[in-house]
Amino acid sequence: MKDGSGREELPAAACPASAGEAVLAALGAAVVVTDLAGTILHWNAAAERLYGYTEADMLGKRVQDHLVGPRDQSVGEAIMAMVLSGQRWEGEFPVRCADGTMRRMRVTDTPLWDQGAVVGVVGVGLEVSGEVADAAAVVLTDRLDRLSQAIAELAGACEIADVNAVVLSHAAAAVGAVVASVSVVEDDERTLRLVGISGARAGAQTRWSTYPVAAEVPSSEAVRTRAPVLLGGEPGEIENRYPLLTGQVPDRRALVCLPLIAGDACLGVISLSFEGSRLPDERELTFLTTLADACAQALDRIRAQRDATDRATKLAFLAEASIEFASSLDYRTTLANVARLAVPTLADWCSVQIVEDGRLLTLAVAHVDPAK
Repeated sequence: MKDGSGREELPAAACPASAGEAVLAALGAAVVVTDLAGTILHWNAAAERLYGYTEADMLGKRVQDHLVGPRDQSVGEAIMAMVLSGQRWEGEFPVRCADGTMRRMRVTDTPLWDQGAVVGVVGVGLEVSGEVADAAAVVLTDRLDRLSQAIAELAGACEIADVNAVVLSHAAAAVGAVVASVSVVEDDERTLRLVGISGARAGAQTRWSTYPVAAEVPSSEAVRTRAPVLLGGEPGEIENRYPLLTGQVPDRRALVCLPLIAGDACLGVISLSFEGSRLPDERELTFLTTLADACAQALDRIRAQRDATDRATKLAFLAEASIEFASSLDYRTTLANVARLAVPTLADWCSVQIVEDGRLLTLAVAHVDPAK
């Protein structure tokens, strides 16, 4: 998409301000989003604090002209080219600040995708305060890397399976979960469907392929209450509270279930299980809830796109059917053509029958498999 100036704009779903700003701000990370030309579209408060430029100063400016020193231009251009080709780059990079000093940053640059094409770059930076970062900083950097990559991938997700893949690859590993799963609420709003699961016992995928929203299990409770469910992993805690899970959960496992909420609707739930009684700390929970929010936004967008496609398909069918009805006075030929139009647009097969002389007469049958 382009604005009035012809500048490439990022899709709304890709903007970190709505998906990941809370956790990134809490961790003091600078976030800079650019379009394909390197023009700055988003500049957060941490970037202002670390680099000295205000948001008003930087929006619409080229990142290469202000944040990259003269000696680093060629390296910066190579990194930009790499990211725009669809690859992620991470490492230390000296950033030029407003006062002319160079600040050493741990940077992760991730491509932003929209409908299969790279449309921009999200850069996340943490200051490197010493020669060797301590263990806590390494962990935070890893989570920032995973979060920025997850948000970028969610922005380009076209199917529910894509959202599931992001959760299983980023959320579980970032917080040390041994089991992770994603379930979505079906159109009937009474059923949860398991989209994917990793690390579970054999048979779990089949056993929980679908289950009621009303079921007395943690994931269903999170959907019903629209609030996280956290269980500390004390012996027997999960089975005592949820008898339906008796014999299905190993001893001393902590559990976290996070509802996926978009607007007034709960679209699904992320479930994570941990060894022992350890529950996520405050920062881990912030990371997870932010990722859950981003997943919910992606699911909402995917469903909206699906509904729009369905409506367009039905309108196209009605238009073609109207043309058929007006093209011939032979109702048998007309109905046979309408049956043909209905497959596979609306159904896998279509049969048209009429009552004639008290008998049911088949006029036309269409099937996706011509042999049938």
